[in-house]
Amino acid sequence: MSETAEEIPNEALDACIEQMLNVAQNENLAGLTQNEIRAQAQALWQWSETIPDSAVRIRDVVFQSAEVGQQNILEIVGPDRPFLVDSLLGACTELGHQILALFHPILTTPKGKRSLIQIHLPEISEIEQKALLAEAEATLQDVALATEDYIALQMRMRAAILELEACEHIIPQYRTEATDFLNWLGHEHFVFLGAREYIFRTGPDGTVLPEEPIMVEGSNLGLLRDESRNVLNRGSEPLLLTEEIGAFLCEPEALILAKATLNSRVHRRVACDYVGVKRYDAQGKIIGEIRFLGLYTSDAYNQSLRKIPLLGNRVERVVQQIGAQPGTHNERALFNIMEMWPRDEILQTKSEELAPLIQGALNLIGRPRVRLFVRRDRFNRFASLIVFIPREAYDTTLRQKITEEIEQAWQGPVSHFQPSFDGAALVRVLYQVELTDAAISPDIATLEYKLVELTRSWNDRFRHTLAQTAMPASLRQLMLLFSNGFNAAYREAFTADEAILDVMAMSELNASTPIKLRTYKLPNDKPGIIRAKIYARTGAIALSDCIPVFEQMGLFVSRETGFPVRPVTKPVPDAPERYWVHVLTLHHTASETSGTDKDYTEFEQAFIAIWGQQAENDGFNALVLNAGLNWREAALCRALSAYRRQTGLDPAQTTQIEAFNQHPTLTGHLIRLFQIRFDPDFDEDRDAARESCLDAIKQGLNAVRSLDHDRIFTRTIDLILAICRTNYFQTDPLGTPLPYIAFK
Repeated sequence: MSETAEEIPNEALDACIEQMLNVAQNENLAGLTQNEIRAQAQALWQWSETIPDSAVRIRDVVFQSAEVGQQNILEIVGPDRPFLVDSLLGACTELGHQILALFHPILTTPKGKRSLIQIHLPEISEIEQKALLAEAEATLQDVALATEDYIALQMRMRAAILELEACEHIIPQYRTEATDFLNWLGHEHFVFLGAREYIFRTGPDGTVLPEEPIMVEGSNLGLLRDESRNVLNRGSEPLLLTEEIGAFLCEPEALILAKATLNSRVHRRVACDYVGVKRYDAQGKIIGEIRFLGLYTSDAYNQSLRKIPLLGNRVERVVQQIGAQPGTHNERALFNIMEMWPRDEILQTKSEELAPLIQGALNLIGRPRVRLFVRRDRFNRFASLIVFIPREAYDTTLRQKITEEIEQAWQGPVSHFQPSFDGAALVRVLYQVELTDAAISPDIATLEYKLVELTRSWNDRFRHTLAQTAMPASLRQLMLLFSNGFNAAYREAFTADEAILDVMAMSELNASTPIKLRTYKLPNDKPGIIRAKIYARTGAIALSDCIPVFEQMGLFVSRETGFPVRPVTKPVPDAPERYWVHVLTLHHTASETSGTDKDYTEFEQAFIAIWGQQAENDGFNALVLNAGLNWREAALCRALSAYRRQTGLDPAQTTQIEAFNQHPTLTGHLIRLFQIRFDPDFDEDRDAARESCLDAIKQGLNAVRSLDHDRIFTRTIDLILAICRTNYFQTDPLGTPLPYIAFK
């Protein structure tokens, strides 16, 4: 907009322009020129002149400055009322719109004082504009309802106070507390939004019956003129009074202080506060209630508790119930805890229920730790959970995890959370969880334990797990050296329990055993997935070096990640400064097809043997997984094949590898035949075992379809039967198998 507002001799227009220019100057709105602001002021004023009462609109505006560009402007015109601006800004914020600029000229016109509100927003879609217009109109309607009945609401409150003062059947202490508190509310400590009156159905003994209360016709004021709006339940009023709620209403206190179910559009976008004033008959029996709906003001939250009627006495009773002596450190600490306690919780909690919570918080001063305190709403709509968390542990991720645990335990959504960082060592977080089922009552001790586990640092969990694991003291001392040795990437990927297993594996490494492999499974792993960790003390292992080993074993490597581990000091004199843990995800096609998992102990040993050059790296190693052989038995198949190839008449080695792997059961029979003939520790009847094994081999040969494969197995059987002696079962003085295999 480049045109300048026309010079129109109108005091109201001049006042509108002047007020908007003053805001622009004070707010330093970059990109908006004075001419553009004048033009927007004139457009707003001209539109207001066409509106007899109030209206809302959204305009598209393109400004000259590229810094500003195209915007949407929300404009509202109507009688000047309290709470207009903050209520409309709340509507924009709740819908996720950024406020770029706000202008609010108030003009004196023949129609009275008029509010002209202009809110600049980034460009938004047509759907978003419709939603914002609807919410802005609903907000204006609520503001009008609340403010038009404001005097009537205060008069209704005054009448309720006089009625309580005249009731001689209320215990004097409770009557005084109630009237003083209601008078305090009327002195700018409560924003009145609505009121409604009910008559309770009572029994002959005066108890409130578990039936629906009767709404008094014509008693609705403010927001509660709309009878579909509720104070205490999520459906339409009235609330069915259960026996528990009826008993609660018959308690001697004259007031009910709680949170309403209705969320406010006026002033603040929060759940409304509910103040219930009980009504009594001439005999002092409760017959009904006046429900006041509103919001406590900021002064009500900031004023000292001991200066607030009713709450001051409540605080004193809590101190007495805990037993703190006047003038002592504990008394001062208790007063401070309650001043910092969520004010809404103080308002809604009786001293008998509040005292153990405050006592628990007092105990945290000397020993800061994770604690959970729970208060259940008397109307069974929600539960308030106050969680104390070490300051250094608290972050958004932890808060979200705690939220998930709370929602799972209570089987309902967390509707609100409020962190407080007043303490030096602890953060206090208030959670409010909706009770979708009033019968749900989770085990608080179990939930608190879960929260303790969530808030432990990874290093704390490592030490805790280590302390719970049985092991020699020397090994425990060695493992403590690794408690701070894992980097952030490892701690993110693995639990402390898994780290204990990794350290145990690394503790077994030495100069003669520089590498180790360990397999493990995750709960949701499908058959055929093998997860492995390689531990090395001689530096990181190149992926190009280990992939060929796995491929020859019939595996596909889909992922590898390496993590350095640095102990605080060397666990042994010749230990490296840094160990390496390589994490691999492997796939074994044969296991995926069969749908069964295997014991991978032989696989672990086979990898070490191949890596240490005790065994050759070829396709015979796939027999470890395909046929369930150990690496020495796979080496025996390799040796038998090599012996046969000396004749020059047998198929190539690749064909022989293929035959052994495609017929794993038959291969296993060949190994058993060899053991029957030559194993010195074989303790069965050799002749009978040999005949049984040969019968199984013959049956297996019937299933071999390839002539080459049949010839390979037949000649291998002949070779095993023709061998007279072998050193296969011999070991050196240390019990280690000989590095070569000989046949005669």
